[in-house]
Amino acid sequence: MRADIFLHRSALIRRRTRARQACEAGRVRLSGRLAKPASSVEPGMVLSLASGGGEQHWKVLALPSSPAPKSDQARYVEPISAPSREGQ
Repeated sequence: MRADIFLHRSALIRRRTRARQACEAGRVRLSGRLAKPASSVEPGMVLSLASGGGEQHWKVLALPSSPAPKSDQARYVEPISAPSREGQ
């Protein structure tokens, strides 16, 4: 699944346009690498999102088939304190 679609459908970013802009601005990383909007997201990857308050990290658990409400976010991502360096 594309990174911009995943960010939107998992409720990490409310609008797909904003998700695309975040990727293009270099604020999104997948398993330590900069993510373009079309970068592929798969379960098990570590997603990092930089914002004004620092950087947040999540482990991708599943891929949503449609936009999910914020209350269902835990089905798709799990917050982690820092990205793992394994597999890099």
